Amino acid sequence: PLPPGEYRALENSILRDGLLQPLIANHKKIVIDGHHRFEICRKHGIKLKYVVRKFEDELEEKEFIIKTHLARRQLTTFQKIELALPLIQIERKRAEKRKKAGKPLKDLPQNFGQGGRTLEIVAKRIGVSDELIRQALWLIEHAPKDELNKLRSGEKSISRLYRELKNSIEKKETESGIPRYVAKLLEPPKQDYSVKINMYTNSDLATITLERPLIEKIVESCSKIGGHPEHII
Repeated sequence: PLPPGEYRALENSILRDGLLQPLIANHKKIVIDGHHRFEICRKHGIKLKYVVRKFEDELEEKEFIIKTHLARRQLTTFQKIELALPLIQIERKRAEKRKKAGKPLKDLPQNFGQGGRTLEIVAKRIGVSDELIRQALWLIEHAPKDELNKLRSGEKSISRLYRELKNSIEKKETESGIPRYVAKLLEPPKQDYSVKINMYTNSDLATITLERPLIEKIVESCSKIGGHPEHII
């Protein structure tokens, strides 16, 4: 949603000059761009103007909406990444769709839609590095809400908060002598007597569920050979 000040400025502009920029609707006549202008015009009885835009499929429509917001709004880097996250799923679904349809992938990059390559494509589209997206994904998973709000406001940078939290975690692990992943494995079982572990593989977040007895066997086996559970997992 628009901040109150920006909304009032838009409303005053429409009341003074009318609706200068038409709303954009899809083939079903559903507004996909210009919701605030639509709301203001309906509120004041101002005649609406539409431009109907056709899309190849739902993925293209979603991509258009995201890109429109990215281009129009003044966003911090973290807000831009948050808004662009659905593009990652869109790119993967497109790759899966082409694969199922048996269409040639010669025009697409190697490993398109898989792992880090998808992040590279999305990063290029929004003007940031894929490493910065990886850091943002990690922070979304691990950072406290108040710290995430500092990223959204621009009070802190992604790289700075990433380094701070990583250093803090490493310090706690050193002081306790127990690596974080081991502590996670040994935490009290939940009702389903299993532990869910979040892992990043080529920056893709995957969640696996291990039953408690298996976890205990893994830790026991690692202790005997002097290894760590993460080496097995």
